[in-house]
Amino acid sequence: MKAKPLKITFDLSFPISLNHRWLHFDGIIGHAIWARNGDHYEAPTKQEYEVDPGRFKRAITLKDGIPAASVGVFEVDEYRSTYYQKRTESEFFHSGKLDVGSGYFRAWRMLAVYNPSLRISFYCHGRRDLIEELLGDITHLGDNVRLGWGMIRDMRIEQIDRDYSIVRDGVAMRPIPTRCCSEYSEAYPLAWRSPYWSARNIEPCVPPGAKVRLKRDG
Repeated sequence: MKAKPLKITFDLSFPISLNHRWLHFDGIIGHAIWARNGDHYEAPTKQEYEVDPGRFKRAITLKDGIPAASVGVFEVDEYRSTYYQKRTESEFFHSGKLDVGSGYFRAWRMLAVYNPSLRISFYCHGRRDLIEELLGDITHLGDNVRLGWGMIRDMRIEQIDRDYSIVRDGVAMRPIPTRCCSEYSEAYPLAWRSPYWSARNIEPCVPPGAKVRLKRDG
């Protein structure tokens, strides 16, 4: 199967919690490939190591080295925050016999930043069959998924006529290194490829939503 321009839409049972401004589709695909690596739980935390993508290497097209995959487009461009907490209610707590500072009964309070949309779409250029197989492993999107955030209810992949994975109507659809651009309205340091937590992948980039013209487009 040849690579084609695609639109991927997720319908959600619960909103997506975010620990970063954007969700990157190539990051989602990269995570699915990483999770299929049988020994990934033995890897050091927050250290990069090579994972052989095997036949999934061509899942997403590279265009001038840039992954042809957009960030997520929410139905509503709105961000909210909420707190949730764990607190043990017990007679032992009130009598001072229960340690709530550590261990199983530890009390905590966390801040969640989320988008209230129940639908998010991504654009990419790639192999539909490989992407569909990998997405079959994904049940949630975003942060704090162990608490139910970002639970996927349904997923659709559509072939579309034009490729909007990197630029759409003169607007960046993902972080694009400035070295690949002839014109842009703004730029600042961003990670532009997976893993997005790695400082090694940060360089001056045009952010999603900024006006841009790629060098290859003249």
